[in-house]
Parts: sequence; structure tokens; C-alpha cells
Amino acid sequence: MSTPNATFFVTGDLVPLHDTVTLLAQGKCEEVFSTVLPEIRSCDLGITNLECAATAGGEAIKKCGPNLKCDPAVLPALVKSGFQLFALANNHSRDWGDAAFLETMENVEKAGGHYVGGGRDLEDSCKPFRTEINGIKITVFNSSMHTWCSATLDNPGAAPLRPAYLTAQIAAEKANADFILVVIHDGKEHVPFPSARIRDNYRSFIEAGANAVIGHHPHIAQGYELYKGGFIAYSLGNFLFPPRVKNSAPSFWYKGYSVKLCIAPGKVSSFEIIPHFYDEENSCLKLMTDTQKDEFTATLCRLNQILKDDRLCDRYYAAAVSKYLKMYESRMYEDHFYNYCVLGTEEHVDVFQTAGRDRAAGTELAAPDDLGDFLK
Repeated sequence: MSTPNATFFVTGDLVPLHDTVTLLAQGKCEEVFSTVLPEIRSCDLGITNLECAATAGGEAIKKCGPNLKCDPAVLPALVKSGFQLFALANNHSRDWGDAAFLETMENVEKAGGHYVGGGRDLEDSCKPFRTEINGIKITVFNSSMHTWCSATLDNPGAAPLRPAYLTAQIAAEKANADFILVVIHDGKEHVPFPSARIRDNYRSFIEAGANAVIGHHPHIAQGYELYKGGFIAYSLGNFLFPPRVKNSAPSFWYKGYSVKLCIAPGKVSSFEIIPHFYDEENSCLKLMTDTQKDEFTATLCRLNQILKDDRLCDRYYAAAVSKYLKMYESRMYEDHFYNYCVLGTEEHVDVFQTAGRDRAAGTELAAPDDLGDFLK
């Protein structure tokens, strides 16, 4: 008897903007996802990070950064494209308030999809998604670094990342699931190296019983690794996320990868990296050409090599985030609300801890000569 198997298509950040909203609202998923669409539809379960509120109303919350939302009319087209599960644990899903967050959950279900990583309160938001495909019992957990979108004891929102709590959840779930996937929204934006905290967290989730951990939020691709029988992708970069102002983003914003996981009970049987890019002129997502794919894959392989040496990865991370310190320091003197945003979010705390540790030890090092290669 053959071993049961199933396939997942897992993406990074999805925020329909500009012409993609119009096209998706008209059901034209073939035009928006172009050559990527067959890859999505070839899998049993499509999972994407819906990094905005899907609402027609709401009131923008006070926060650092933009308030993102999209027309809920795009959701049926996303489900038609092959996305059955929408991750809501991120720093934008509650951008338009509690009612809009609840409406987003309802709109996903009305469109025929499911959600994970969001709920009516803290306890509800942390519940996993469970399903069965081809006889394999699958559990998906989803959480995000702490932000103004996080759920509280009494208010709806995204599941906040509580590593000890999530680790215990994973360990307890092992008795009920054949395969556990953990999807996390965390990491320093625009930095292609995971911090030591993130590496520790993701590896701990594998040790607790997860079979795969997938990360996003940095908007730039980071490496992946096989760790103690599990698969970890630290950041997929963007999926479909047109720049809010056209032609304004760095080149890495337009590039990313999705992961196709072939799973069996208790393991990832195989995986495939699917590199793609956003064609701004034609408002669509496309698979990379052979030349583009070769260049992207070569960079990804170099990132994977850095991941193999924790000290080296820490050095690259420290060099890449050093430029953000002056920005933090100048704004924090002037804006107390900015202080709360920065010091309450693990993404930024990592930067301060890294800089403080290096300066206290007198171990500040020159940036690696090839650092710029990874920031393009």
C-alpha cells in the first residue's frame, strides 16, 4: 500500500492593491496570477498571508506604518485561484479596527475559504486550523510578532507570538495530527537574515513536533534549511504586494518565492522552491524566467550557506540592521508613541539587543564585503 501524501502551496505576503483589486474583484485571477496560477492549483491546499483587512468600512487605527485594506470582493477570486486557507496573524489585519477584523473573518468564510491566526479574543485567535487531506490529519498554527493588530483577552485581532505557549500547543497537538505546519509573521523588514531569536524560535518549534515552519514579513527573501527532520523557510518575501506608490519600491520588493511542500504522515517528503516576481507594468505575478530564476536561486543558496553558521548569520544580521539604529534613535527622541511601537515589537527589539550586545562587548565588526549583494 502506498504512503498517503498531500501537497501545500504556501506564500508570503498578499495585499491586493491598485489594478489587481479591480481584476480580482472581476474574477480575473488568470490575469493577476498568470503563470503562477497552475502552480497554486496543482496543490491540495493553498495557504497565503492576507496582510490587510478585507472590508468595505472600518476606521483606521492609530499605529506606526500604513493602514492596509482591500475590497472583500477579491476573496472569491483568491479562493478560485486555489487558496483555501488565509493566515490573519500579521501586523495589518486589524488596521481598520475590531469590527473590520471580524468582518474580514466573515468575508473569508463567505467566499468559501478558511482562516487561521485570528479570532474574537486572544484565546480564539490562537486556535489552530485542522483538516484532513488524503487521510492525513493536518494542523496549521499561525501567529505574529506583537503589534497593534494583536488580539487581547477581550478584543479581536491576530494571534500574538508567544513562543513558550506555541511550543506547548505544538507538543500537545502531536497526538492528534499527522503533520503540523507553523506559519509565523516576524523578522526585520528589508533584512535578508533572520535574527538569533527567530532562528531559536523556529528550530524550537521543529523540536517540539512541527514538521515545517514558514516565515514572512521582512518583504525580502531569506534562506531555508532542513533541521532535525523538519523544513524551515525563514522568509518567503512578498507574494502579491504591489507598492503603495507605483515604481517606488526597491527591486527586492518585487521578488519572492513560494514553497510547494509534498507531505506524508510525520514528514516533508520533498519540497520545491517557486520563485516569482511582480510585473508592475501588467499588474500581475509571474514565474521567474530561467535567467531570473538562476540568479535568484544562486543568492538563495548563498543565504542558506550563511544559515549553517550561527555566528556568521549573526554578523550579517548585525551589519544589515545597523543603519536602522539612527532612524530609531532620532524618532524616539521626538515621538513617544513611536517608542511604544518600536519597543513593543520583537522585530525592533532584536535590533537594539544586537547593537547593545556588540557595543557592550566591544565586538562591532566591519560589514561583510558581499553584504550589498543580498540587499538588492
